[in-house]
Amino acid sequence: MLRKVLIGVLSVLLGLAGIFVLLLVFSGRDKAGVGAEGNAGPGRAFPLQGAEHRAAPGFRYSSFPPTSGPHRAVPIPGDGAHFTADSLLSALEAGDIVLLFPPGPAPAALRGVQATVAGGPSTPALRADGQAVILGTYRGTGPGVVALAWGHLLLARSAAEPTLAPFADFWLGAGAPAAK
Repeated sequence: MLRKVLIGVLSVLLGLAGIFVLLLVFSGRDKAGVGAEGNAGPGRAFPLQGAEHRAAPGFRYSSFPPTSGPHRAVPIPGDGAHFTADSLLSALEAGDIVLLFPPGPAPAALRGVQATVAGGPSTPALRADGQAVILGTYRGTGPGVVALAWGHLLLARSAAEPTLAPFADFWLGAGAPAAK
C-alpha cells in the first residue's frame, strides 16, 4: 500500500517537473508583447535616445526627422504647423502621431487618417492627452509622407498609402515611457 502511494506521489512530481520544464522552454521563445524597448509594430524602430527636457544643440538624433531624444518642452502645435525638432519631439513624447507632408495644403487622404484614427482634426485637449494625429511640415522632408511616433518612423510614397492609418492607430498614445 505504501509503495503504491509513493509511486503515485512520485508520478505526480515527475509530471509537474515535466510541465515546469516545458514552460521554461516555451516561455523563452515567447514573442508576445512588444519587446524590451517597445519596438515591435509597424514602421521602422530607432534606438531610443531619451526624453530629457534640455536644449540639444549639435545633438545627433538617430533618425531624420527625430523620433526621440533631448528637446526643449514646447507647446504642441496644431494642424498645418511647421514643426521644429523641439515641437515634434514634444508631440511624440506625449503620445501624439505626427504626419509630415510637403509644403502646401494638407492632403485630403491625411485628413481621412485623422478622422479614422483620432476622430477628426487635432485639438488642444487631444494633443495634451497624446491622442491626436497632427498634420504638419518639417524642413527637409518630402516628397511623400513621413509618419512619426515615439521611436518609430514610416515613410509613405503618398498620402493615400494604406500603411499610414494602421501605423497611426497602433502607436497613438504610446509616447515616451517616462511620459506615462
